[in-house]
Amino acid sequence: MDQMNLGVINFDTVQLLIPQAAIATIEMIDNMEADAGTAGTVGRLRSGGREWPVYALSADLSRRTECMASNKYCVAFEIDGEPAFSLACDEVSSLALDSADLIKPLQSFMRNHGNPIEALMLKDDRLMLVSRVESMQRFLQVELAA
Repeated sequence: MDQMNLGVINFDTVQLLIPQAAIATIEMIDNMEADAGTAGTVGRLRSGGREWPVYALSADLSRRTECMASNKYCVAFEIDGEPAFSLACDEVSSLALDSADLIKPLQSFMRNHGNPIEALMLKDDRLMLVSRVESMQRFLQVELAA
């Protein structure tokens, strides 16, 4: 049985699960430069000679214009080894899934155009949102930058 490792990104009241392999770095929010060079961002994160736009989201996944006071970290994601984006968050942890955990893909009628959420998971009486870094990047670039 294969085990899947997911990053658990907590912001506002959301627990967002994204494959852990897509996480390039996790930095303290204080390392973020508040200069929002990309539309819809709250800043940028630089690490190891690379740069990521930083987004801050609310519980309904709408764009925030600034980080929340509870945000402590920036989680930077990559696609094919290249910087994609970073999310401001309150906490970051990992979750190893096995056959006892149940991820339920969203039914087609529940999917909105551009919605980055692909599945839901109930664990320890908490509803977690499941996405992929590619879906989140599309959402951030198309839906939030408009």
